[in-house]
Amino acid sequence: MLSLLPSRILRLLEFIGFSGNRELVKIILKKQRHLLNPTLRSSQMDL
Repeated sequence: MLSLLPSRILRLLEFIGFSGNRELVKIILKKQRHLLNPTLRSSQMDL
């Protein structure tokens, strides 16, 4: 969830030694949403 922070705060945390990958978090959250609610309509919404 670190990657969801604003870029200014993220740069500060990366300087300290933390890191985040925003694209990876988006992919994980998208997959989790489909696992929790695998409906036909949710599949159509992604198209």
